Amino acid sequence: MTKRNANATIDLSKLVGGDEVEQFKAVAPVKGNKEPRTLKQILQDNLAWQMEKLYPNPEKKQARWFQSAGGQTMFHIKINSTLLTLPNGKTSAVVDDDKFEDTMSAMAKLIEEGFFDEQLEKLEPAHQARLASAAATRAKKQGISPEKAAEQIAAEEGDNGPKA
Repeated sequence: MTKRNANATIDLSKLVGGDEVEQFKAVAPVKGNKEPRTLKQILQDNLAWQMEKLYPNPEKKQARWFQSAGGQTMFHIKINSTLLTLPNGKTSAVVDDDKFEDTMSAMAKLIEEGFFDEQLEKLEPAHQARLASAAATRAKKQGISPEKAAEQIAAEEGDNGPKA
């Protein structure tokens, strides 16, 4: 173990960001440097999160888009607590357990191809209102301007991970 110099002074403001060093650019967490995610991107991220984090861990207690019983799985897809209409014309569907992962892959492809775009467009005003409400609440709690709070929220929307 190396001996540390207790008298050393480090100017932390001069440290180089991970996103500025070539070998770390792809993995460096940088908050707020991305464009806000679209509802389509949020939907894609949330579906991926459901399948990667929740599906393999049935004991994990979180809101799921699926429920299994008797060898079958019922699922729905939602954004901002709004159920989307699936290709069957309903807001839920049931598949055999052994077909669930393939079905979710097919749903991911439908999202990518734009199947849900019309529904997402209709939800956009409510999404923007939700962001504005969150900004107003943050501004009040933190004592900052509503504009600054909106900038923070927009930056966070650009970060990966489920937000809706």
